[in-house]
Amino acid sequence: MHNDNGLRVMEMGDGTTRTINIDTQGKFPVVIGRNPDADIQIGLLGKRTFIKDAKGNDVPISKCISKIQATIYRYDNGDLRIHDGNGDPSSGGIRIFGCDKPIERPVPLSPGAHIELMPRVKGYYCWLEWTNVSNVKYKACRDSYIDVRSREHKTFSVLWLIRVRRQLGSLN
Repeated sequence: MHNDNGLRVMEMGDGTTRTINIDTQGKFPVVIGRNPDADIQIGLLGKRTFIKDAKGNDVPISKCISKIQATIYRYDNGDLRIHDGNGDPSSGGIRIFGCDKPIERPVPLSPGAHIELMPRVKGYYCWLEWTNVSNVKYKACRDSYIDVRSREHKTFSVLWLIRVRRQLGSLN
């Protein structure tokens, strides 16, 4: 997972930030979770961040992360999609940035994606982002996404790509 094409998992906690790049041309599926056997292990920075569980006990935030929090698959058509868990949903769910409701079906990944793998809690935060849009082929940008306000599936086009590029400063 060495190629930095903008798709990455970010983890912040205990005063440290980790960046784990994901090669979009690499091997899939990519499993993300607390399990040491996961392709990308998260929760490593949350061992000193404590929250109260349902019984009022202090537990590290890392224990709130599922063994398999999310899985990224490459479909036959080349599209990348993130699934909550791996067959079964994770205990806390994953969310599109800005939505309170956990996703219920696979979400397409493309430049501009921001998926919360864990909510922000006491200085701990973990998310997946795809930031690089400068070398993206237009075909890859004709995909669907979920509108954050209405939670409806929509289709975006080349015009969406141009807006994103302008926002990121890669187009004048």
